[in-house]
Amino acid sequence: MAEYLFIENDNNQIVIDDQYHNPTFLFKQSVITSESTPNTTMTVGGRYPPYTGKGNVIYFNQLDILDTPSLFPKRVFGFGRSKNNEPIEVQISVVKDSDGNEVGYQPTVYSFRQNDVVEVAVFYLGVRKPSDMGLVMFNENGDVVFDGLKGFLQVVDQLNIQMDPAGWNQSYKIHDNAKLVDFSKLFICSLYVRPFYVRGGTIVINYRAHYPRLIQNNNNIYVEFVPYGDNPSGAVVQNYNDIANLIIAYVPY
Repeated sequence: MAEYLFIENDNNQIVIDDQYHNPTFLFKQSVITSESTPNTTMTVGGRYPPYTGKGNVIYFNQLDILDTPSLFPKRVFGFGRSKNNEPIEVQISVVKDSDGNEVGYQPTVYSFRQNDVVEVAVFYLGVRKPSDMGLVMFNENGDVVFDGLKGFLQVVDQLNIQMDPAGWNQSYKIHDNAKLVDFSKLFICSLYVRPFYVRGGTIVINYRAHYPRLIQNNNNIYVEFVPYGDNPSGAVVQNYNDIANLIIAYVPY
């Protein structure tokens, strides 16, 4: 089937296409890592960084989502940036009321620094109410493919790299497109896949993981992975993951 609508830029790259859906900007807020992460907060995938903070709940009635919120997490993407340039992780959770009804989203952030200020930007891949003003484009099925008042996710680079989970700080250069935008508006989404080592007996103990941060050096921009937890040297390693999957986005909103 031929495309109904597409718009190209000066480089003949399609920037709007009626065949695809792009995540749109939902909300942004600052979260402070004011609490120590409990030692029990461990899941397969490595230890969480030592400090944590929860953001404010954004209720569904404050948003213009039209489809089922329970489609989370596949349709919600949480991006983060530490104002102190610390390694971080961002998670977005669905909040339920006392009756078990899903009522909103809440960001949780982890950082290597206590009282770190982490900017969180949340994007949504799903059906939303179209704006009642500005430019709105539809495909032939009546689905919104572009809405001028809803910022779309602008991906600068996506990394799917193999690294050494036993190593120390490791840096990887990201796409030169990152040079063209304001460095302070670049955010990371870790996609919840982090390099890690685990060990243990009957109960698996997670004891080392790497977390990303963005650094700028000689006009180049890198993702640096910083380890947290015990060195695996001398331990009996039961399992490991050496793949990091990241999205780097420009968030001007």
